[in-house]
Amino acid sequence: MAAASGMNVVGALKSLKSRSVNSRFWPLLVVLGVGLALSFPLLLGSRYYVHLAVIWAIYAILTLSLTVVTGTAGLLSFGQAGFFGIGAYASALVVRHFDVNFIVGALVALLVSFAIGLVIGAPVLRLQGLYLGIATLGFGEVVHYIIRNWEGLTGGPLGLTKIPKPVLLGLHFDNVYMYYGLAVAFLLLMAWMCYRLQVSQFGLALAAMRDDPVAAELSGVNLAAYRVLAFAIGAGMAGVAGSLFAHFMTYLNPENFTSLQSTMVITMHMVGGRGNIVGSLLGAAIVHISPELLHAVPTVRVLTYGALLTAVVVLFPNGILGRWRLGGQVLAGLVLKGHSAGLWRKAMARRLEATPAEAPKADTILRVEDLRVTFGGLAAVDGLSFDLRRGEILGIIGPNGSGKTTVLNALTGVVPSTGRIYFDGNEISRRATHLRTRDGLSRTFQTLRLFPTMNVAEAVLVGEHGTMERPTWEYVARLGPAKRDEITMGHRAHELLDLLELTDVAQRRAKELPYGLQRRVEIARALAANPKILLLDEPAAGLSTEEGEELCDVIRTVRDLGISVILIEHRMNVVMSVADRIVVINYGRKLAEGLPAEILRNEEVIEAYLGRRKGGVSHAGH
Repeated sequence: MAAASGMNVVGALKSLKSRSVNSRFWPLLVVLGVGLALSFPLLLGSRYYVHLAVIWAIYAILTLSLTVVTGTAGLLSFGQAGFFGIGAYASALVVRHFDVNFIVGALVALLVSFAIGLVIGAPVLRLQGLYLGIATLGFGEVVHYIIRNWEGLTGGPLGLTKIPKPVLLGLHFDNVYMYYGLAVAFLLLMAWMCYRLQVSQFGLALAAMRDDPVAAELSGVNLAAYRVLAFAIGAGMAGVAGSLFAHFMTYLNPENFTSLQSTMVITMHMVGGRGNIVGSLLGAAIVHISPELLHAVPTVRVLTYGALLTAVVVLFPNGILGRWRLGGQVLAGLVLKGHSAGLWRKAMARRLEATPAEAPKADTILRVEDLRVTFGGLAAVDGLSFDLRRGEILGIIGPNGSGKTTVLNALTGVVPSTGRIYFDGNEISRRATHLRTRDGLSRTFQTLRLFPTMNVAEAVLVGEHGTMERPTWEYVARLGPAKRDEITMGHRAHELLDLLELTDVAQRRAKELPYGLQRRVEIARALAANPKILLLDEPAAGLSTEEGEELCDVIRTVRDLGISVILIEHRMNVVMSVADRIVVINYGRKLAEGLPAEILRNEEVIEAYLGRRKGGVSHAGH
């Protein structure tokens, strides 16, 4: 088995090498790209086109801000022009009135925009989808209104004038060629920051939140906090773009920051490819520069431009580079290059030994008292009580619609409930969902919830999020200790891939795998959270007989590691072969409880679930 596992790792590494054979040339490509970008003005030889290139670099930064907010975090924002304007005016006013360095102005623009993003995001991001888009559009219009009417500060409709050009290290960026170099430097810095964010544990959590918020939260992601933080980071980047714009134009007018600019930036983002860094640069070039290049044909300029955008949308529904994800390969490489040295098992052993002082070695790890869940006037779970012992596999069975999945939803905080839930000696009845995961409750789903844009390695790494011990900002900045933690997480994920025999498919999208392997991926993701209790919701559904037997082996292995298991399952052969004890529920109430053999002989269970009336007469249709 170990030899086979080793061969799997070698094969996966070879696969990684073949898929990213050009990865060693990335530094060279970056150098060539930067050199080409910096020599662009010399190649054009026209100040007008260099001016266009400067505006392109600024709008590319603005588009990158939307790559974080919409592309990575999945938040629809029509308010980037508002933060663009806030950054522009903040930087211009600070530099002009206090005679400080341009870098100070840019930092002020970043911080002010970031802070306003936090303040605005906290209430607004309770909305989702189009409602969120409308709210952010309203924010942008409010900013435009303030800029237009606060004449004492912004100059009102007449605009703000006499904005100084940057001076850095004795260099005066007072001509378009010099300023282009400055704009490209800032663009590369912002692109690098976006890349680091996307390949970080924080960026992976944002992508999970975008793909499936419920699964992300049950992996330990704090949805509310991460949404606000992602929104604020995008706001700060838009503020930096505004600072560059202000000191390039040396004049600001309220009409530079209308909803039209927000719509244009969204178009740039969608044309280039949602969430793609290079695509943001490409989209900004197509949307901003192509209309100017069509000046030679003014009679058909608008028609040609519209046809170009339509062709891009039709031919590339996800954007030109929407399907190209470098970050996924990088994260898969992080996992596969790591060595499986038993780190996950050691982490699990530490977690299982760390029990609260109130219940140092109590036999019961989970106790549920009088649990109730109602939907309107319907009681899906009605006064249910049971307990789970340490190292036990507890089966929960019952007819369709009896409330089994609702029980798991209540235990994990997905649906509101009444009653009391005690986990490891502490009551968690009112605890947030992501905190219950961090405490040690982890689950799978009746209907698979895999992140559609992620490969297997990424999906397992998402599960590691609940084990993060440092403040979130350290993972955002990827400082030394946080980066070392990410490497350790990669090693642990590698071990789980080995355990569930998924190493060979680590780089494949989880959604593209056979159904049985998808089930394993979901279990691996749940185990990555280092749970004390694993909640399995019909894991054998859709599996063949052979796959079902393999699943039973996996469940026993999990139990042997010391993890307690609650198993909901309709396939009685699976439940009876692995469960130590069974609870039967019907209409949300406990019908019976006992050993598997006792449940098989219980007449009430036979009548309600197994399909026979008392006296041996079978129910039709069961």
